[in-house]
Amino acid sequence: MKILLLGLGEAATGNATTLRRIAGHLHAAEHQTVFRAIETLEEEAMLETARKEQCDAALGIHAYGAGKFLRHLEIPTVIIFGGTDLNEMIFDDTKKAVITDAVEHASALVCFNEDFVHRARKLWPQWEEKLHCIPQSVEVSLSSRSQVSIPELPEEAIFYLLPAGLREVKDPLFLGDTITAWHKRDPRIHLLIVGAKRDPVYAEFVSKKAQMLPGIILMDAIPQPDLWALMRQAQVVLNTSKSESSPNSLLEAMSLGVPVLARDIPGNRAIVSDGKTGMLFATPNECIAKAMSLHSDHALRERVIAGAHTMIRTAFSPEREANAYAELFAKLS
Repeated sequence: MKILLLGLGEAATGNATTLRRIAGHLHAAEHQTVFRAIETLEEEAMLETARKEQCDAALGIHAYGAGKFLRHLEIPTVIIFGGTDLNEMIFDDTKKAVITDAVEHASALVCFNEDFVHRARKLWPQWEEKLHCIPQSVEVSLSSRSQVSIPELPEEAIFYLLPAGLREVKDPLFLGDTITAWHKRDPRIHLLIVGAKRDPVYAEFVSKKAQMLPGIILMDAIPQPDLWALMRQAQVVLNTSKSESSPNSLLEAMSLGVPVLARDIPGNRAIVSDGKTGMLFATPNECIAKAMSLHSDHALRERVIAGAHTMIRTAFSPEREANAYAELFAKLS
């Protein structure tokens, strides 16, 4: 089959990472793919691509961002729900109408976890047979450099890494004041936030506030292999989002043997089992307390690292994900 792929073109996003990995699975299954970036795409251009390339099917990430195009195609379409679809956009009546139209038109709907399956089933019970739960997998390959140099970090620094695009849903400064207070007690402690300026207005707000918070360092997005190398240097990898679907950064950190500390929200709970595969927190103070535990309790640290590694190998393996998409597209052919 020749499959049209729709998603974000910006490399430093979880959306793009997921789509690249799925494209690899499809190529291994001897499918061809044609990619178009939704942030620059127009409906007529998408329709022309599908016709000119003689695509047999289409797959897009985000029921709104990609779905607004997919709903106009006459070939089988597959929608992968993104975090903002069911966490935010479904509460906007205009966007909900577009998502619903795309869902009704789609041949298959993919959720990364059972929480999203449950929510999608409640919204569209008549389309339950279209729903498929396919957990994300993770594939990492380290940078040729063993370390990434961060000039702002002193040599003795202990840093907590937050990979997050600068937009409100990621809430990158959720821990800002608390980390600064910890930094004042122990100057080695730093919070390193790495991510693209996805929302320029919000990014400027974050940048200005971060400048007033000692111990907080902002970095723009870096190439994925360098980010993985940076994860290996971090004390912990964090997630502070207000809502998520299945954050790539947590899976990547787990795969690399780095403990994770994640905000206690449904998308993170689908990956992190508190005290077993990572640690969950509801408040900044709880986060700091658990960070201290991971630093001082070697047995706890080793236990969550081992638990995460086992989970990644069994429930989130690339082979499992590849087989699931191969079966899905076999049914569409």
